[in-house]
Amino acid sequence: MTTGATPDDEPTSRLTEHSGPGDLYTPDPPSDSQVEALAAPLDRGAQVGRYLVLGRIGEGGMGVVYAGYDPELDRKVAIKLLRAAPKRDSGDSKDTQARLLREAQALARISHPNVVPVYDVGTYQERVFIAMEFVEGTTAKKWIKEKRPGWREVLKVLTEAGRGLAAAHAAGLVHRDFKPENVLVGRDGRVRVMDFGLARVEDTGQESTVLPQIVRALTTEETIPKPLDQLTQEGRILGTPNYMSPEQFTGRALDARTDQFSFCAALYYGLYRKRPFEPHQMSEAAEALFRDGDPTQQATAAVAGPRLLLRGPILEPPREIHVPAWVRKVMNKGLSLDPDQRYESMEALLAELSKDPWVPRRRYASAAAVLVVALSAAVVYQRQSRHDLLCSGADQRLEGVWDPAVAAEVQQAFHKSPRPYSGAALDAATAGLDTYSRAWAAMHREACEATRLRGEQTEQVLASRMLCLERRLKDLRAVTHLLASASAETIDRAGDAVHALPGLKACADVEMLLGQAAPPQDPASRDKFDKLSSLLAEAKALDDGGQYRVALEVAKSARAAADELGYEPLRAEALSRLGWVQIHGGDVPGGEATMTDGVWSAVAARHDEELLRLAIHLVWVTGRMERNLEAGRKWEKLARAALVRLGGEHEMEMDLQSTVGSMYATIGRLDLAEPPVVRAAQLAEKLPPHSPRRAYVLSSLGALYGDRHEPEKAIPPLQRSLLLLEKVRGLLHPELAYAHTNLAYALRMKGDYGSALEHAGKALSIRQGVLGADHVLMAVSHECLAGILVEQGKPKDALAHLEISEQIRSKPGSDPVELRYAYRWMGLAWSGMGDLRKAVSYLERALKLSANDPVFSADLRFDLARVMRGTRGELQRAREYAVKARDEYRSIGIERDAVRVDQWLAVNGG
Repeated sequence: MTTGATPDDEPTSRLTEHSGPGDLYTPDPPSDSQVEALAAPLDRGAQVGRYLVLGRIGEGGMGVVYAGYDPELDRKVAIKLLRAAPKRDSGDSKDTQARLLREAQALARISHPNVVPVYDVGTYQERVFIAMEFVEGTTAKKWIKEKRPGWREVLKVLTEAGRGLAAAHAAGLVHRDFKPENVLVGRDGRVRVMDFGLARVEDTGQESTVLPQIVRALTTEETIPKPLDQLTQEGRILGTPNYMSPEQFTGRALDARTDQFSFCAALYYGLYRKRPFEPHQMSEAAEALFRDGDPTQQATAAVAGPRLLLRGPILEPPREIHVPAWVRKVMNKGLSLDPDQRYESMEALLAELSKDPWVPRRRYASAAAVLVVALSAAVVYQRQSRHDLLCSGADQRLEGVWDPAVAAEVQQAFHKSPRPYSGAALDAATAGLDTYSRAWAAMHREACEATRLRGEQTEQVLASRMLCLERRLKDLRAVTHLLASASAETIDRAGDAVHALPGLKACADVEMLLGQAAPPQDPASRDKFDKLSSLLAEAKALDDGGQYRVALEVAKSARAAADELGYEPLRAEALSRLGWVQIHGGDVPGGEATMTDGVWSAVAARHDEELLRLAIHLVWVTGRMERNLEAGRKWEKLARAALVRLGGEHEMEMDLQSTVGSMYATIGRLDLAEPPVVRAAQLAEKLPPHSPRRAYVLSSLGALYGDRHEPEKAIPPLQRSLLLLEKVRGLLHPELAYAHTNLAYALRMKGDYGSALEHAGKALSIRQGVLGADHVLMAVSHECLAGILVEQGKPKDALAHLEISEQIRSKPGSDPVELRYAYRWMGLAWSGMGDLRKAVSYLERALKLSANDPVFSADLRFDLARVMRGTRGELQRAREYAVKARDEYRSIGIERDAVRVDQWLAVNGG
């Protein structure tokens, strides 16, 4: 969700801002100009100031909120476009605009962690806009309803929000509409006050004469007085009746104590999950309170019923919910009807809420209880303490690796990033690191207890397990330190780096650990061992984080250190890491040779886990990249043998099955590709719910069915992959462009052109925002859009996209083979426009570039057959193309398309 209020019955994943039924903003029906403005929202791509509109995400009482993109700072923002004042008097309208602009600028000066920051303010077509932080999270109201937190949790969240209010007050601003819907509990755990749409500089004392009439009408059945445009002209914009202070009900001057009342009303709701008063009773009491005479008597007299005599309209809280008396006392003072009876400031109120009188008592009681327990259990303690201390060091080992201080450094690095999806990347990385570190600590303790407490394993086994865990700790340290100084490229790959951390299961596999050669024991060699394992961890983290150049240098150092040490298990790992980094850097022959050398080291060292990893990599290099099926199958056999010796390791088996399926798909054997890819998808279900690897496998499965021209099977896994990536990557991560493109292709095949265009457009927008208009991947998006438009019967529109694609793909250094996609759709576009000779020319050019892609070449031959069928004298050639297409479809396992060609041949004299 984004900055703004969210309806409590809607999922938090939707981006929306909505005013609930209890909200009271400007009660005057919008003017004709306002209705027209709201009925015609800004289109995607519209420019407001320097910001590009990405889409409308909600509407509040003060205006409409859009998701936007800041091209200068490369980040996503929320843009609130305030409603225009009715143009009954141009002078008043300009004065209103100037006032709103001044107040928005004052709000922008607030810099506080508990306030949603305003980045920029300005005007757009005589309306004020506010650009602010785009925050993902949920409102405090929804958090309270769903979680039903205890009073301490509620107090913590509302206190943080109160600090945001205090910061606004220090800047001379009054929020005037504080409520649980305007408190955002972010996914990062930070609480922020938002939607200062009604905020303004503290009032000067002037009162409104029209507001009392309006409030009566809105809290009873009276008719709303006309004209109501005085309300906007005077700037007395109301808040929400369920949380409004008495002075707001009567139109009196407002100050920081107004927010204090609303804060305590929100606290009441959080603690008791019900409203603190009925608006119509508060309205009556407020009118009586500010009449001449004794405010207390007047207020109580205005409200019927003996139960309310001492409290005015504030309702008695439900007895079944326990809230300490000291909290109620502070809250009730803040809910005083007379502003003079409240605290002098929000700071004073918050200071009182921080004084828990039970803290000292709990300390004394706890000390007494400890003493009793200690005296009664001294013997048991003496027997257990030595064992417990021996197995209690895991948390200390994580200090400086993944602890609050390191987490804060990572958070700071991500917050500095201009990437619009850095927040989602941070959330995903933090969650993964938390899970991994907890699992590491649990296994550290379990290994110790298995030997020192239960006596199930020997000291030798414990030493091997602890050595394995120490290396995993180095891997974790390398990743967290990389993220603490994260570059933009690292943030792009943060989730991959975390989820690529080596599994901990191997550190519990006693047979495998004892089967490897013992590590060196002399001090000099042990020191080299420790340094080498640190280098390997660093190289892996850099490679997984996309820092290939630096990773290559570190990997070369690791290989040299491994050769010097002469310990084969680490030499196999060093060669494996170096070879894979070489592949990523574009040196495919060098990487293949290095990893082949690593295979023999792994065999010599009986290092089956690294042997399996190397074999999988070599299947990819030889079978997929080099299209050498014979070599790929040999490495596949070695990988399966290593997997059997390991006893099965579902994550690495998933990698193997996915890689084998990709190898067969690349050479066009889609019939052979389906079983391993389906198996990989089944194994991926065992991964953590938010693992990006699960999304990748689902994407592969969907793409495979897309290649087989089976959209009904392709669409479900592609949709799941997209949803998962949106959660772990954010909506604007470049990986989302791939997901949208794959789904667009499948939807196009299904004939759902509207949905296909929507996803293709999103892919184009994401890539343009992150990569720029001239990036080579932009050609993919233009071709995707063109294909949909051609099949939709809009060939002229398609050609406009294809011309851009051809320009991008014709740049120096580009691969000319990739032009085949643009040429195919150009051919079909010209066919749709009736120029069959030009269509055949482009299709034949595409076919010449597609020799290594049997699926694409079969499609092209069938395209040519259908186009040439309409060309005079070309029926025989058309049939020849169709026969070749049918045979090729059949050879690569796409029987349904082979049947489709047979049917065409039967109609056309075949």
